Amino acid sequence: MCSYRECKNPAQYDGTTCFSEYMVQFDLVANYNGWGMHRRAMELATSLRGPAIAILSDLTPGERTNYQCLVKALTVQFDPDNVPEVCRIQLKHRVRMLNEPLAGRPML
Repeated sequence: MCSYRECKNPAQYDGTTCFSEYMVQFDLVANYNGWGMHRRAMELATSLRGPAIAILSDLTPGERTNYQCLVKALTVQFDPDNVPEVCRIQLKHRVRMLNEPLAGRPML
């Protein structure tokens, strides 16, 4: 695309900042460049660095090139608005350790 003007490159994302804020800018660049969904997935996947790139190994090859799947996986991992949901899931699967007191109740 971008035949009559210079293409913009998306910033890199390393997982240390708010993902939803990064996605606002990424979508602006994608719209400016006229990218379709497959190209958006490829550009997003290749813009990942540091801890964020590890998310790719958790996805199937088909999910890595699916824009919605990629955004969802990154949102779950890096969006602070999702922290309560992630904590709820972790708590649901948590097992109390031997000799670990219940909150607010000391062990006798």
